[in-house]
Amino acid sequence: MNKRKQCSISMWAASAFALCATTLLASTSPGQDRTGKPEAVPPRSARNSISGSVTVDGQALPDIPVLVVSTQDSNSNRLAFGDRTRRVTTDQAGRFSLNNLKPGLYRLVPALAGYVAASGVLDEDGNRIYYSPGDSATLRMAKGGVITGKVVDADGTPVTKAPVRSIRLRDQYGHPTASLTPAPDFTPKEIRTDDRGVYRLYGLEPGVYLVSAGGGMSSFVGRQEAYDADAPTYYPGSPRGTASEITVGPGQEVEGIDITYQSFGGHSITGSATGAVPAGSLLNAAFVVLSEATTGTIQQLTVALELKGAKNFVFTGVPDGKYNILAVAGFGSKDMTLAPPRPINVNGSDSIGMKLTLIPVPQVMGSVAVEPPSPVDDPKAQCKSSKGLKACLISANLKGSNSAIALGLLASGLSFDQDAVPDDSGKFQILLLGGPGRYHLDITLADQELYVKSVTMPPDSPGRAPLDGAAGFLAVAGQKLNNLAVTLGEGAAGLSGRVAPKSASVELPARVSVTLVPAEPGSEGNVLRYAQTLMRADSTFQFRNIAPGQYYVVARGVSDDEMIKQFAEPLWSSAELRNKLHDQARKSGALVEFRQCQQTAGYAVQYAPPVAPKADTKRNSQ
Repeated sequence: MNKRKQCSISMWAASAFALCATTLLASTSPGQDRTGKPEAVPPRSARNSISGSVTVDGQALPDIPVLVVSTQDSNSNRLAFGDRTRRVTTDQAGRFSLNNLKPGLYRLVPALAGYVAASGVLDEDGNRIYYSPGDSATLRMAKGGVITGKVVDADGTPVTKAPVRSIRLRDQYGHPTASLTPAPDFTPKEIRTDDRGVYRLYGLEPGVYLVSAGGGMSSFVGRQEAYDADAPTYYPGSPRGTASEITVGPGQEVEGIDITYQSFGGHSITGSATGAVPAGSLLNAAFVVLSEATTGTIQQLTVALELKGAKNFVFTGVPDGKYNILAVAGFGSKDMTLAPPRPINVNGSDSIGMKLTLIPVPQVMGSVAVEPPSPVDDPKAQCKSSKGLKACLISANLKGSNSAIALGLLASGLSFDQDAVPDDSGKFQILLLGGPGRYHLDITLADQELYVKSVTMPPDSPGRAPLDGAAGFLAVAGQKLNNLAVTLGEGAAGLSGRVAPKSASVELPARVSVTLVPAEPGSEGNVLRYAQTLMRADSTFQFRNIAPGQYYVVARGVSDDEMIKQFAEPLWSSAELRNKLHDQARKSGALVEFRQCQQTAGYAVQYAPPVAPKADTKRNSQ
C-alpha cells in the first residue's frame, strides 16, 4: 500500500493530511525494534546496489514492502515529505534489490501490519544499522505483541467508539523510547472500542506500555469528536500519574487490560502561531506539539493551518500537568522556522490566546576529514581501509533538559532532517531543530575501522589555538555556526566480551552498563574518549570505533532514572561527573590498552555491587 499516493492536501482534510504526513515522516526515522542484527553476514551485492531478503515468521514471502531511507545529503536540510524514502517489494523468493544507488548510508525498514522487525534494522545494542551500496541484508519480521481488553464506565456499561492508545515507555531492554520513532509498519497505534467496549492494539514492539482511553490526541480547528474534551483515563482507571504499566514480550498477547472510564475533566489550550513560514513550504502552516515537561512524551499534536489570515490551533482534553509547547514550520522547504519550546502549567483551568512566534532555526556547518593510521605509531598493526567520509553520519543534539522535547518530537512520528552525510569534499550542514541552546555533535560511524579524533571550532581570536567543540557549542536564534572541523582516524579498535559477577554471592542487576574511561594522565577532559554500552540479555557487550589508547573498563548497575537522564546528558557531560567517574574507575575498573586496529574478543568484565559508605562508629558511640 503506497501511503504517498493516499495523501492529499486540502483545507477540508487537515486531519487526514497530518496522519499521512506523520506516517511518511516516520519512514525517515529509526525503527523501535532492538532485537538484534542479522545472524549471518550475507554475500555482498553489486557495487551500486543493496539487496537482501525478508522472512516473516521464518518464511520468505512476496510483496513485503521494504522502505529504503537514504541519509541526508549535505546542503539539503528540510522537513521531508518522504523524498528520501524509496519503496521496494520482495519477489516470490522473499528477496529485494535496490539499484543505481549513490555512495552513502541507507536504512532498511520492512513493513507489514501486525509485525515488527526482529533483525536487520537495529543491532543488539539498539543502534541503527546502516547499509552501503555493495551490502546485502537479512531482515527478519516477527509477530508483534497485542494488548486487549474493554472499556466500561463506573456502572459496567460498555463505552463505545472511544479512542484507545498505547504509549511505549521503555523497550524490552529498559531504554526510554522517547529517543526513537515507531517503524512505519502501517499498524494503527490508536483504535476505537466496538459496540461491546472491546479494543485490541496489535503489532506492538516488546516493551513497557501505558494504555489510555479517551482524550484528544490530534486536534484541529473546527473538529470535535466524542471524548475529545475528556482527559485520558489510563489503565486500570486513573490519571497518568497513578497508571499501571503493562509489559509486552515478543509476540505476546496481554489480555484483560480493562479500563474503567472516569470522564476526567480535561482542559483546552488555544492560541496562534505567528512569524514567517519558509518560502517553498507546501503549506502555510505550522506543526504544534504539546509534550510532557519531564519526559518529552507527546501529549497532543496538531497542525495550525492558516485560515482567514491566522494560523490558529487548539488542544482539548488536556489533563492537569506541566508541559512544553512548540511549533515548527517549513513542510517541503529546505529552510525551517521554529517557535522554541516554552513551559505551560495546566492547573484547573483552560489556557487561552497563547502566542507562538516562529523564528529562523540556527544552523551548524563544517567539514570532515579522515586521517590514515600512522605506521610509525604501530608498524605491526593490521589495518583495513575504511569506507571514508560516506560512512560518517553527523547529527546535532540539544543538551540538557530541553533535549527531551526534541526526543519527544521523534517519538511522535515527526522526523525532521537532523543529520548529514558529508559531501565529496567533506562539507556538511545541519539545522538545529531544538532552537537556541547548547548542542553537541553525535557522530555515527557505520565503518568499524574509523573513530573520532577531534571536533574543533575556530579560535576566539586570530593566532590562537582552535577551540575544543567536542563538549558542545552554543547556538542562538537564526545563527549560522561555521567551520566546525571533525577529524576521523582510521585504525579504530574494538572490544567485546561478557559481564560476570565478581563472586558467587553477587547477582547481576537487571541492567548493567559497561563504560570505557580514558586512563592516560590528562585525558579526563577528552569527552570523545568515553563510551558506554548496556549489557545484553545474554550478559555480553560490544564496543566499536574505539580510539587507540589506555582505558579503564567499569561495569555498574543503572537505575531507570539514570537511564532516562543519560538520554539527555551522558555520564561524562560535565567536569564534575567526569571526575566522579574517573575516581570510580581508578578504584574498581580494569586497565586495558588498545593498539591501532586491535579487535579484542572474549574479554571478561567483573561486576561488583557498590560498597555502602562506612558508618561513623565514633559518632554512633557517642
